[in-house]
Amino acid sequence: MTWHAQAVRFNEGLIEAVRESAAARHLPAQDIVSGAGHDTFNLARRVATTMIFIPCREGISHSPREDIEAEHAAAGTNVLFDVALKRAQRITSSGRTNP
Repeated sequence: MTWHAQAVRFNEGLIEAVRESAAARHLPAQDIVSGAGHDTFNLARRVATTMIFIPCREGISHSPREDIEAEHAAAGTNVLFDVALKRAQRITSSGRTNP
């Protein structure tokens, strides 16, 4: 082993918002654990964070061979849009700027 870091928990409210958006859009969804050292791994230690993954052709990701379908990219983008809009509306209606 050359590197190890403790697992980081993402924001439950954002995770639930992703679940709700996927369900409302009739998209298949499941919770997963990622072992990749994404930027979000570090960001989550400071601010509310979650991640949205979409399928990769042949299950290959984090590789030059990674490839996605346009419809999957659109679906993931729409879920991200829904979550960002919901979060912005919640913050605006509460008058707060913290998560």
